[in-house]
Amino acid sequence: KFSELTANCCRRVVKCIDPHPGPGRGHLCLTACLDGSVNLWDLRSTKEPLGDFSQGRSADSAYWSPTGDMRFLTTSLNDTVRVYDADSGDGEPLLSISHDNFTTRYLSNFRAIWCPSGAAGDSGPIAIGSMYKQQRRIEIYSPESGRLIDCVWDENLTTVTSLVRWQKSRGILCGGNSSGKVFVFGQAA
Repeated sequence: KFSELTANCCRRVVKCIDPHPGPGRGHLCLTACLDGSVNLWDLRSTKEPLGDFSQGRSADSAYWSPTGDMRFLTTSLNDTVRVYDADSGDGEPLLSISHDNFTTRYLSNFRAIWCPSGAAGDSGPIAIGSMYKQQRRIEIYSPESGRLIDCVWDENLTTVTSLVRWQKSRGILCGGNSSGKVFVFGQAA
């Protein structure tokens, strides 16, 4: 049975919504909005958000950690990728990674994602497209230190891959661009 729920989540456009993946936490949801707000909601009562993790500039995404804990990842136009712990209650990021997120008006905005490693309790690294001109690539960052730990690229990758997705069971990382191309990278056998 489905029920209808309407909530005014922000003053402007909602750019991302992500329900919590963990057992017993399906009532929790994140929203990222054009006005820079990133809010944690309890869908059982949507009058006020449970937490405010505002970014200052447009928030393009907010995604829960795939481990089911209370950590989440944000991408915004303030040129940062941030990791938060919603349980901390202070609204301050655990980690802030400096990253050029300005893709211009003709490209889709970057949305950093978690790449689950498969190990229990490990959310895995963070993947995001890159504006780096010398070598178009997808960058992989450590969620603990924020260091760049790897770059995925190919000589045929000549455009910015704004959108990335991870397919866990096959170990495939995909990157898509505004030209309609999708690049698929697999783990070496």
